[in-house]
Amino acid sequence: MKKEELRKKIASLESANDQIYTELSHVDELMRLLGFQDGLETV
Repeated sequence: MKKEELRKKIASLESANDQIYTELSHVDELMRLLGFQDGLETV
């Protein structure tokens, strides 16, 4: 791969990582609201 292709791939992976982190944080928050004291750590 060329440098530009690698940069695009890295940007894509960083974006996906940010999205997954945001979704996991939201699920954790919802689980805590539903009574799971430790959120995602509970499951």
